[in-house]
Amino acid sequence: MAVGASASIATDRLFLSRRGEIHEFRLEPSGLRVSGRPRRLVSFPGSYVRFAVNATGSMFAVTSASASMDMWTLPIHQGTGTMLDSPRRLTNDEASEWSPSVSADGRLLVYTSDRNGNQDIWLRDLATGKETQLTATQDNEQRARISPDGRRILYEIKPSSVILGTMAVRDVTGGEPRQVCESCARPGWAPDSDVVTYYSGDPVRFFSLRLSTGARGELVSYPKVSVQSMEFSPDGKWLSFHLPRGPGRSQVVIAPVRDGKAGPEAEWIFMGDDSANRIMPVWSRDGGRLYWMERPTIQTQRVDPTTKRPIGRQEKAFEAPAGFELGPGNSIGTAVTASEIFVTLQQTKGNLWKLERPQ
Repeated sequence: MAVGASASIATDRLFLSRRGEIHEFRLEPSGLRVSGRPRRLVSFPGSYVRFAVNATGSMFAVTSASASMDMWTLPIHQGTGTMLDSPRRLTNDEASEWSPSVSADGRLLVYTSDRNGNQDIWLRDLATGKETQLTATQDNEQRARISPDGRRILYEIKPSSVILGTMAVRDVTGGEPRQVCESCARPGWAPDSDVVTYYSGDPVRFFSLRLSTGARGELVSYPKVSVQSMEFSPDGKWLSFHLPRGPGRSQVVIAPVRDGKAGPEAEWIFMGDDSANRIMPVWSRDGGRLYWMERPTIQTQRVDPTTKRPIGRQEKAFEAPAGFELGPGNSIGTAVTASEIFVTLQQTKGNLWKLERPQ
C-alpha cells in the first residue's frame, strides 16, 4: 500500500485512501470483488490522508497531512563553524524547495522548486531577493550546481519514468543547455570550472568530464558499494564522499587526488566510525573544515589544512528546531559560504476532520 494510504470495509463497501483522496467501492455479495466504478468521496489536494470509518460506513474520522520544504540560511561562526544566531527562512510557500548551491562570491543561490507543478531550477539574488526561473520543461530539472566562476549551472534532467536521466550545462544568464552525459546523476564541479563530475554505473562510481575537450575519467569507486555525494575540495587536491555501511549507517571519507583520481584506499581518511548515518559531506570555503548531515543535526569537523586529518572533536553546527526536520533522502544537501550554511528544512502540517459519507 502506498505511503499515507489506508483501507477499511464497512457492510457492503470498501473505502480506500490514496494521494489525498478517499474512494468508495461497492462490494459484490460475496465480499471478494468490487462492482461498478469507484466514487470519490473527498479530496485533500497536496496532502496524504488516513481515516477510520464506523461500522455502517456513514461516518469518518480523517487525518490529512502535507509536507513542504523551504530554503533556510544559518549564520555561522567562522572560527568554530557552528551556528551564531537563529535560522532565517528564504522561501515560504506550499511548494518544496531543496538542493541549494551558492556562488563563490555568496551572491547567487540556485535550488530546485516544484512551485509550478514540476521540478525546475530557480535562481535567487541573495542581496535583492529577486527570483528567476531558469528551466521550464515537461521533464524534472533538479540538483543544479553553480560553477566556481559563477558563470554556468550544471543540473539533472530526469523524466519521471527513469531512474537516472541526463545532465546538462548552461549559462546562468540563459542560452541553450548542452547535454554532458546519459544515465548519470549528482552533478558537481572541479575548482577550475572546466571539469564537471557525475555518478553512474552499478555500483555507483564518480566520473569527471572536461567540457573543453570531452575527456572523461573515473574519479572514485569502491567494490560492491555505491559511492555517494562526492565533492572536490576548494583547492582540487582532495575528494570527500560518503560510503554506505549498512542499514542506517554511512561513513564520511576524505581521499587525496592522485593523477586525476582518488588515491588508494590506504590513503583515505575516515571521519569517525561507521556507527552513525553520516552523509553528504561538503567543504568550507577555505577547505579547513567539513560539514555533513547526521540527522537531526549538521555536524562539522575541523581538518588540518595540509593533511586533512581531523583536528579536535566533531561539533554540532546545527540542529533542526522543533516541528522541522532536515530535508529527507540523501540528495537534499547543504551549501556553505564563509559566513552561512544553506539548508532545506521540511515541515509537516496536519488536521483532524469528522466527515459524513454523502448519500
